[in-house]
Amino acid sequence: MSIMTRINVVLAQLTPELGNKEKNIKKVLETIEKYHKPGLPNLFLFPELFLTGYLVKEAIYDLAEEVTGESSKKIAQFLKDFPETYVAIGIPELADTPRGIIYNSYVFISSKGVEAVFRKRHLPTFSVFDEYRYFKPGPISSPPLLKIRNFRIGAMICYDTFFPEVARTLALLGADLICVASAAPTLSRAFWKPLLRSRAIENTVYVAYVNTVGFQDGLDFFGESILIDPLGNIIAHAKSYEEDVLSIEIDLNMVYRARRIRPVQKDIGYEDILMLIDAYEFFLA
Repeated sequence: MSIMTRINVVLAQLTPELGNKEKNIKKVLETIEKYHKPGLPNLFLFPELFLTGYLVKEAIYDLAEEVTGESSKKIAQFLKDFPETYVAIGIPELADTPRGIIYNSYVFISSKGVEAVFRKRHLPTFSVFDEYRYFKPGPISSPPLLKIRNFRIGAMICYDTFFPEVARTLALLGADLICVASAAPTLSRAFWKPLLRSRAIENTVYVAYVNTVGFQDGLDFFGESILIDPLGNIIAHAKSYEEDVLSIEIDLNMVYRARRIRPVQKDIGYEDILMLIDAYEFFLA
């Protein structure tokens, strides 16, 4: 196996402290120091809104910061001692234009600074969720993929996973790995494994899911972060209801193998997209 076809993915299933950015960044840096694997590119994945915690409510307006703010700078500075290491972390992003708007964003950082930003498109406002109250949906334009060695990497955030069009977009843009940052409580636990396996199989991509764990404002988050190969096999599974960190090497050759076995990428056509557009127009009529 060529080293150019492999990267090391670290699923950091950790509990953030609500509103304590300094302590949560410290957890990020300690995790890098402990689990960094020399000789390969490392991609550390932290959960949705890990910088602040998920349920900070009105405090979000004071805690939000620009993607190139102090938190990103601290992480980038630390990474100067860790070549070819990337960190993805969920933050409440304070937009520059228009000013004062906040996005639920997933930010990829290297020693060079911010490498990519994915903004959550679908904001749940049902049951215990109230995201639309605080955040603006991400733009409909296709996000640029991050490239690590020969891997092309995209991301979705939690509820985005329930919309196969998001994963399909990333796959058609060339993604080999789709990262899913999540803050999923126990009430939605039953959905995630079949949902994530479906996204992997229908796009023949790796899917790396990292979920929050612990209690926040009385809500229980179950963890169970997983890494799924492009044929839908679960190749790593974190613990339930406790902190856990998994470090797994993945190989790009598995993407090639999967697309020979299930040539979904080859067989999807523009006609499929047109059928979907026609169905949307009927739905909206």
